[in-house]
Amino acid sequence: NYGGPLFDIEGRVLGVCVPLSPGEDDEVAGLEWYDSGIGFAIHTEQIAARLPRLMEGRDLRRGLLGVALDPGDRVVGESDDGQPAGLRVLGEPRGPALEAGLRTDDVITHVAGQPVPTLTHLRRVMARHAAGDEVEVRYWRDGDAATARLRLAAMEELRPPAPRPAPAPVPEP
Repeated sequence: NYGGPLFDIEGRVLGVCVPLSPGEDDEVAGLEWYDSGIGFAIHTEQIAARLPRLMEGRDLRRGLLGVALDPGDRVVGESDDGQPAGLRVLGEPRGPALEAGLRTDDVITHVAGQPVPTLTHLRRVMARHAAGDEVEVRYWRDGDAATARLRLAAMEELRPPAPRPAPAPVPEP
């Protein structure tokens, strides 16, 4: 179901077949889709854009902003004050978003120069970037537009550190 080229009827390579796992990024991601009869592929243009990075020996971990956004894919539409459509930041930003100064209730309108009125749009834009890439984020805060540049983080950079186990009690002599 995945792991090789995807050809058209004339033998041209269109892409590479890959597993897909919604929201997962670990070594077994996609396993639940393996024998589902559903196939996914990455287009050759996307692969070509990533080749220079791979040839430098760099990896392609998913790049994350460090914000939680409304999962209902609701759009903050244009209001009377002219605020453009975007995604409202929920909770406290972490990692890159925190370092760039984003705050709860900011409305992200553009990432990497592309409008992101819904989570679907944001996912499409973010799919073109990997951890370590720098992107520009435009957002609204209290009716004013602002811009921030941030370096995308990998998932492990955003996870809280694992709690350390308590030291074992020392037996009394």
